Formats: sequence, C-alpha cells, structure tokens
Amino acid sequence: MRIQKIIKQKNGKYKIVLEDQSSFTAYGDIILEKELLLTKEIDKDILDEIFEDSLFYDIYYKMIRKIKVRYRSEKEIQNLLEEEAISDEIKHKIIARLKQNNLLNDDHFIKCYINDRLHLHLDGPHLLFQNLKEYGIDEAKIIDEISKIDEKIFVEKVYKYIEKKVKSNHKYATSMLRQKILESLRQKGYDKDMILGVFESFSISDTYIIQKEYEKIFHKVSHKYEQKEWKFQIKQKLYGKGFSIEEINKVINLNLK
Repeated sequence: MRIQKIIKQKNGKYKIVLEDQSSFTAYGDIILEKELLLTKEIDKDILDEIFEDSLFYDIYYKMIRKIKVRYRSEKEIQNLLEEEAISDEIKHKIIARLKQNNLLNDDHFIKCYINDRLHLHLDGPHLLFQNLKEYGIDEAKIIDEISKIDEKIFVEKVYKYIEKKVKSNHKYATSMLRQKILESLRQKGYDKDMILGVFESFSISDTYIIQKEYEKIFHKVSHKYEQKEWKFQIKQKLYGKGFSIEEINKVINLNLK
C-alpha cells in the first residue's frame, strides 16, 4: 500500500496516512530506519515491524524521560522495565541502546550520586556505601570511589552539624546532647570515633542551660505542689534531660538561697 502523506506531530512522532485514508503514528527514527520517505510503499510485514518498533521506542523514550529527571543506575532501569508489558528481548534492546547512547553508565552514576549527596545532604561514607549497594552498584567500585573522597569533607560536615546542634541546644545536658548527636550522625553513616573526636573540640557549659531549664520547670510546678514535691518534679525532669544529680542539687540549692 502506498503512503499518501507523512505529517509531523509532537514528541518526535509522525502521522502516516495511507492511500485508503487509514493512518497510524510512528517515530521519526522508525521512518528513517524503514526508509519510508524514499520508498513511499508499505506492506503488512513492514507494518507489523513498525508496530513492534513503536512499542520499543515508546518504552525507550519513557526511560529517557526518567533519566532526565534523575540519572539512574542500570538496576533502577531494569526494575522500571519489569513494570512494562514487554518481552525480555525488548528490555535487553532498550538497555543496550541506553548504554550505547551513554545514557546508562553505572561508573558515571556512582560519581553523580556521590557528588549530589556530598553537596546537598549529610550522608557519611557508610550510608553512601549502603545506598549505592541498593542501587545495584558493585561493592568494589563503591569502595574505590568512596576512598577517593578527602576525609576532611566528612569531618567538616560533622563539625557543621554539631555546631548547629550546640548553638540551638537550650534544654539538654552535654552528655545527652552528645548522645543524641552521636545517634543521629551514626544513622547518617559516620564513624563513632570521628563524631566524638569532633564533638570534643567544642567547649560547652551546662551552667546556663540548667539554670534556664530550672526556671522554666519551676514556673510550671511550683504553684501546683508543696516544696518537697516540686523539688522532686524538678529533679526528675532535669535528670531526664541528662543533667547529673550533683548539677541538679547545685542549681536547686543556689535558687533556694
């Protein structure tokens, strides 16, 4: 059957109108591959091939759109392709085409991922390693890439995090603040020794904080209870914030004078 006209549409597609006025759409890539602009002729076999190729390009360009939003690992693309109703042959063909066009490259993915996490997030080396493993990246490649990162970068990130927490702390004793920071940064993938080492570089006094906490608690409980009871309430609440018994008794005694 002869092609009457080819009309350009959106998204790289063209409407092909046949001499019997029936029509279908095809990607420009297919039109070039099948040389439809030259032959102007099409038969059933060619038409079947076009429909099969169209399915390939539909999913192929869909994967490209996913990659444009965020660069993907090969495992991610494979998982996305599993959601599509296509044959394994088409899946392999899409993976191969993406690699051929340098749109899918795990070596490049590692570098992009680490660069992004280092500049925009708090991730430490252990969290980077774990997350990259989940993206299907080879462990040896992950270790090699992380080993290239200057440790000073991680130390600086830990320092800035602790500095922020110390400045915003108005209610916890140093011991509890240290524990909370330790737990948080451990979850972010940092070594305990690094965290504690950086924490020790800060000079923190509990005197101001315990006094402020004492005053706040005192105003809440002093009018509700007798002295013996409100002293117990204050002790209990201050102890729960990490202050030692000695510190608590000292601040109570100073304020009772």
